[in-house]
Amino acid sequence: MSKTDISLAAPPPADEIDSGSAVEKSYRQIQDMVISFAIRPGERINESELSRKLGVSRTPLREALNRLASENFVDFVPAKGFFRKKVKPKEIFDLVQFRIAIEAAAVRLAVDQATTAQIDLLGEIVEELANMRTLPPSSIIPKDELFHETLVGLSGNNEMLMALRSVNIRLRPLRYLAVDDDRLERGQREHRQMHAALTKRDAATLAETVTLHILRPLDEIERAVRELYGRIYVD
Repeated sequence: MSKTDISLAAPPPADEIDSGSAVEKSYRQIQDMVISFAIRPGERINESELSRKLGVSRTPLREALNRLASENFVDFVPAKGFFRKKVKPKEIFDLVQFRIAIEAAAVRLAVDQATTAQIDLLGEIVEELANMRTLPPSSIIPKDELFHETLVGLSGNNEMLMALRSVNIRLRPLRYLAVDDDRLERGQREHRQMHAALTKRDAATLAETVTLHILRPLDEIERAVRELYGRIYVD
């Protein structure tokens, strides 16, 4: 294409821009409703009601729901519509295993790729987390996710980082249940061990520590899911 072709290229119509922003806005708002259980597990999503609530038309709303269905936040049942996915222990267990696979592989790359300045920055996040023990989970979990996403980002592999972010979003509701003093203390200790292993460029120790830090047996996840349902439907 010539320079003339580029200069004469017409911008996208305003309605296309508006539609795109409406899809993104709807996507974020519905995702928040799913994660916070404002839409309960198994609940059918009333598109007309949701359209009015979010102040968007049905077309961008449907696009947002299709995107969420492709990312396994909601289910689509032909002739019935969209439903908030039920929380299934095996599915959560699979996500935990997937998270381990991503992080264990990424940290081995990070050992070779990370600069000293980047490792020091990760250490600053570790210190911030150590000073947050008295804060509510709503403050601690995002910072913990930042630590792990920063660690994976040091691999230089953006696909791994994007995959981890998607997994973290889907695991977030159950992680809020797992915050207690014992877990916090153990978590901070393991964060320091990870940072120390990365500083020493010890890939084997770093991968092993990350794996043990994330690993949760299926029966523990099953108990957490039962507690989650109790909070949703009782509290």
